[in-house]
Amino acid sequence: MATGKPAIVPAHAAPTHNRDMGPPPPGTPASIDAIAINPEIHEAFSVYNGEAERLKRLYERLGRVSVLSIGASSTYAAYRGLWGVGPFFTALDLLAVVLGALGILLDIWIRVRDLKLRWLVNRFAADRVRSLKFQLYALAAQVRSRRELDKAARAASLARLGALAEEVKFPVGALNTFHGSTALNLAPPAPASDAHPTTPDPELLRAAVADYRVRRVRYQHAFAEQMSRDIADRRRGYDSWSDASFVLGALLLVISIALRGWPGFAPLAPYFDATGLAFFVMTAVANVLSSGAAHVASNSRYQQYARDLSRLLDVEPDTPEAFISYIERMELLALRELDDFWRDMWISSYRA
Repeated sequence: MATGKPAIVPAHAAPTHNRDMGPPPPGTPASIDAIAINPEIHEAFSVYNGEAERLKRLYERLGRVSVLSIGASSTYAAYRGLWGVGPFFTALDLLAVVLGALGILLDIWIRVRDLKLRWLVNRFAADRVRSLKFQLYALAAQVRSRRELDKAARAASLARLGALAEEVKFPVGALNTFHGSTALNLAPPAPASDAHPTTPDPELLRAAVADYRVRRVRYQHAFAEQMSRDIADRRRGYDSWSDASFVLGALLLVISIALRGWPGFAPLAPYFDATGLAFFVMTAVANVLSSGAAHVASNSRYQQYARDLSRLLDVEPDTPEAFISYIERMELLALRELDDFWRDMWISSYRA
């Protein structure tokens, strides 16, 4: 890792979901810059987060194209028996085959290239770095001066980032063996001796508490609530699409059965059959797209996370021991949510 100070995006321009990793609010004392603006942490986060976002976009776009291509090919197949032969229909047949093959090949490519695993391990690493940043706020309750804070923060950052880099070299093992409590390290930089007991600087402590409460606890709570609302809205859209398609498909098949009892209308029945089957295909497409995005699990997870965080909103630790305990509670919640996230996304799929 380079040790130079990275370029930090202004708060108003930082992505909403990563604003806690941007610069501290105006007025934050410079005495806690070592933890509030941490070059090593920010550089590592930028690398992991950038790769995670790139791979997520690629995974989701290819997954959706795969599902929609197979859906379009299947819809065409439902109507194909109603049409004749000729160059035009031969061209449509070829297009349907190409779309179906494209959907299947994209699904295979996603798996062969381990896109989901690579996305999840980079997302996992980025949020581990996020937690590392805020765990370092405990140092403000364990050092006697800004100079000690600067030294301890840099040493801890380099050591813990190095350990994380080694850990994620084995993605499957890193994810499967992860447990929040093992990723929490609030130990002091060095044990205090009886001759030189550590008495935390009260100004450092107050500044760290204030910044932590705003940028970690309140921000995460607001983020969880916003994500829960956004995902619920998206899920309602897919559910409405699925429900409407299913009802229309069933209605058209019932009409088809009725038409067969009327000789004058019986020739229309196959068209109702085909359209009904097409609506059932659209129902399946909507359900698979929603499943691939893990809407149900993600909404439940964010709701629970927001409820858990709400218990910390009004807590204002006023002693070093209380602040360390407060950080421990918050970071364990965040790490547990991270563990639940990757497990939810791992079992989600654009194939079921």
